[in-house]
Amino acid sequence: MDALLQGHIRLLCIEPGSDESQIAVRLVTTRLESAPPYEGLSYTWGVAEFNSTITCDGSSFPVTQNLYDAIRYLRQPDCERVMWIDAICINQRDNQERTEQVGIMKNIYAKAVHVVIWLGKETAEDKDAFTLLSRFEKLFAEKGLVDVGTVENFLYGLALPAQESREWTALVRLFQRPWFQRIWVLQEAVMAQKMTVVCGSYFVGWTLIHQVALSVQRSGALGAYSVEPHAPGITCIVVIESLKLAHKLPQNKDWTLLELLRLTRTKYNATDPRDKVFALHGVVTDLSSIGDDAVVNYSKSMKEVYTDVAVHNLTKQKTLFCLANAGLSVYPENLKLPSWVPDWSHDNERKSILAVGANFNAALDTQPILSISEDKKVLTVRGFVFDVVSELNKVYAGRERIHMDPTVDTEQRKKGLAVKRTIENCIGLAKAVHKVPAGQTSEDVMWRTLCCDLTPDIPPNRAPEEYGRGFQLLRKFHEALREDGTYDFTYEVYKSPEFLRDNWVHHTVFLNATQKFTIARNIFVVSSLPLAC
Repeated sequence: MDALLQGHIRLLCIEPGSDESQIAVRLVTTRLESAPPYEGLSYTWGVAEFNSTITCDGSSFPVTQNLYDAIRYLRQPDCERVMWIDAICINQRDNQERTEQVGIMKNIYAKAVHVVIWLGKETAEDKDAFTLLSRFEKLFAEKGLVDVGTVENFLYGLALPAQESREWTALVRLFQRPWFQRIWVLQEAVMAQKMTVVCGSYFVGWTLIHQVALSVQRSGALGAYSVEPHAPGITCIVVIESLKLAHKLPQNKDWTLLELLRLTRTKYNATDPRDKVFALHGVVTDLSSIGDDAVVNYSKSMKEVYTDVAVHNLTKQKTLFCLANAGLSVYPENLKLPSWVPDWSHDNERKSILAVGANFNAALDTQPILSISEDKKVLTVRGFVFDVVSELNKVYAGRERIHMDPTVDTEQRKKGLAVKRTIENCIGLAKAVHKVPAGQTSEDVMWRTLCCDLTPDIPPNRAPEEYGRGFQLLRKFHEALREDGTYDFTYEVYKSPEFLRDNWVHHTVFLNATQKFTIARNIFVVSSLPLAC
């Protein structure tokens, strides 16, 4: 490939053809500002094996199987289709070109008239998934953007499938497609003017996908499946729409590079671990959070990229927030970074000191007193003893919960008993609190601590008083829970359908927030202050 001039891109012209014919394409170089109408492709590279071949400008060109499938499905039978596809339009062997093109990628997707989100080839169960999406479309047209949990379906007659229906499983697996966990899709989707989600021969508009995500986010479930972590696509969709809105608002500086790194650490993957940082440059709304030393540069190592981010936040941004995601790694075979530099290449089993998105600022306008050694290996920070931990709770819900099959009755029983034991232990712990805010009980402080006093929204808001009623409903369910994990339906809670109906949503959203914010955390009581997390 000839070198690209500054401000230029290559467009891919896909020649018409049938399913059986060889895929033929040609590249055309153009100035981005004056480029003809084109579409963008947002997809996953998949396994980095270039074992498929297309013809590009008369010569063989190796591509991944997923890209080959995408082009095969997307090419028109009787006319040329013009698209921008990174793997072909960027010379991947030229680091300088990669650096320059990644730097303007947000503009490339913003200028595209349409972006195709390619989820991959269809499977046998995708028909059920898209059938369920059609049900959602009809439901939202009739009733508005209602919550779509299993109990809501029963209480309000939403005409959705039964909890055990295979349609729910199919939709969960659709949202688990690799596209929803790829770091680059944030920039590609946030900048897009118009998007269509395509899976083989099935397709649906992005607006419906977003509506489903919003409804499911509140109830925290897709049928019998918990949104966290069984349907990571829901979170990805909500993040994309939140960023889209932020970019439309003038002077919005809520989304810093560090905040986005923390938000995307547990759900997004990149073939090149440096892209965990570089892919976010195009969607931050506070450009000062990137720093001059942290610009896209593929000549730097992963260690240098991650260290630059930490140094900028500590010395230029004057915050210690990056330390919330640093510390000893549970993946010791990974990059040997200083303990104060977060390793963004993995989720560290979701261990984080501060809740992502939480706008806590106990230090007010004070700045840290710190220094970093010249070789960038040692960080020295001034601190003081805050308090002493006097009691620590017991954790009954381990990582096996993440991999449980929610459609198996015995698994559901074990889950219910584990939650009950954990909550009862926390209530006992709350009684050891020495003081609570005026007008609150120790249980009020406890349930607010469990959810970090935040909603599961992206970004989160302060938890409303209604969560307290949701917590009380949870306690009533626990009263009716037998030792074998089954429920005694003669208990009071099942004799009060109005109380159940009025507080079910608060109960499920509270549980969703608690699950989100308590992962890898323990509740504890200090010697002289209220309950802490």
